[in-house]
Amino acid sequence: MNKRIKTIRKTLGYNQKKFAEILGIAQTSVSYLEKDGATVTEQNIRSICSQFHVNEQWLRHGEGEMFIKDNRIYLDQFLLQKGIKKENLEDVIELINTYFDLDPVLRTAILEMLKNNKSKTSYANSSIIQNKINDMNVEAAEEAYIKSISNSAPKTGSTVFRIIKDNNNQKQIK
Repeated sequence: MNKRIKTIRKTLGYNQKKFAEILGIAQTSVSYLEKDGATVTEQNIRSICSQFHVNEQWLRHGEGEMFIKDNRIYLDQFLLQKGIKKENLEDVIELINTYFDLDPVLRTAILEMLKNNKSKTSYANSSIIQNKINDMNVEAAEEAYIKSISNSAPKTGSTVFRIIKDNNNQKQIK
């Protein structure tokens, strides 16, 4: 795998300094990763694959093409064709990513709601979603909620939200 990391860097035309800068690591770390027998962490693999659109199978095992086709280009084009403004693309893509980070039970409930043409305003009170949440045990529901907001919560540290469930209604308290 170490030789393949060097191959990626060279193919892209980066020196170790620039490659390291893009990955957010030190230049010495790149030198280490390219050295035969050096340990490559899962974080290194994920970072290389996401930053440079590298096929993970190729990076790990040398199988398939070095680079994956950038589906993001197709997604951007699709969203623009559907009327999403260019300045809102990142927000919509973040929303899509958040959806896939949700617990599978919640994703299924959301899909059912959308298939039934529920309005956006009834989302929070949707009986489908509420029933699915009620079916989950408290720990699983809490874990799903924390996971769903962990990437979208403001990083200011100045606001703390508590969710109180009262007669199947949720209230936000600051």
